Amino acid sequence: MSKSKPIITQGGVVLDADHYNKYADGPLLLKCFEIIDEAIDVVEEGAKIRLHDDTYFGFVEAYWALTVLFQRHTGADAKEVSEQHWADMRQALLKGEPAVHPVIPSAIPPSELLDPMHFDQFNDLTLACMAFNSGDAGQTALLAADHKLSQADFRSAVVPLSNSLTALRVLVIRMSGGTISDVASILKSQCRPQGETLQ
Repeated sequence: MSKSKPIITQGGVVLDADHYNKYADGPLLLKCFEIIDEAIDVVEEGAKIRLHDDTYFGFVEAYWALTVLFQRHTGADAKEVSEQHWADMRQALLKGEPAVHPVIPSAIPPSELLDPMHFDQFNDLTLACMAFNSGDAGQTALLAADHKLSQADFRSAVVPLSNSLTALRVLVIRMSGGTISDVASILKSQCRPQGETLQ
């Protein structure tokens, strides 16, 4: 198994799981594709891949990007799952049993859209915090995206933002004493030109 350590670039950037966690799935997958595509070209041209050359470092970068993608989509550590798979393979071999397939953890279900009923159980401060956190998560996903969003990337950005707005809607209703149908008029009445006060 790889013993790869984080790479520190000449600019002082540490390339590790934390670094690649900042990027959405699309850019990470493209990065891995480009690294492998370039490595194939290198081999086809007859060059050798040597320790610490550009291709080697590219593979280490792909290692960290794939580590992040695996964690993001299964909730598990790829290295641990792989090591367990090889241990199971050795056991099967010793017993003369057929090769075993790796046990991949179930994927983490995507965030789901929540209705106002879900948010009714929380107090005002909790609602405000939930709204902020969901909005922040959606903004982070959008900023990390390559703006050619896959369906998964789009959902990871839009769902938290939608949940944020729903939490804020419930908070507005609660603070105004109105109903769901009143939200539009309540919000409109609170949005005054700068300097104008409510009577």
